[in-house]
Amino acid sequence: MVSISDHENEDGTTNWDTYNAAQKVEKEEEVAKGERCKDCDRWVFNLRSGDGPQQCGECRHQDDKEEWDSDTNVRCPKCKDIWDPSANEQYDLMEDGEHTVTCDCDHEFVVRTSVSWNFTSPELIGED
Repeated sequence: MVSISDHENEDGTTNWDTYNAAQKVEKEEEVAKGERCKDCDRWVFNLRSGDGPQQCGECRHQDDKEEWDSDTNVRCPKCKDIWDPSANEQYDLMEDGEHTVTCDCDHEFVVRTSVSWNFTSPELIGED
């Protein structure tokens, strides 16, 4: 794992160029080993790790014709591009409801977002 402390300048500041380059190399190695998805860089959790580049479960199903559900990504129904709205700062898509989206391929479609919340409070405090 790339450590930020390994990329310090003599004055104690971080050399961001070497740190980012090292992270990129590490990610490329993880993709090559099949630990990360070759299409979206998400972690791949399966027994085939080490067999070379592969797709995560979501990317393997990007060609499925039916509606596509994901807890992190949106799929364009035309070009099948997959992206993470939060990584693209599309925070409006995180709100409950329907949202009109335009893909990089210029196709416009509606994404439905369903949000649920669960609040857990501590147990009751005993009487003194």
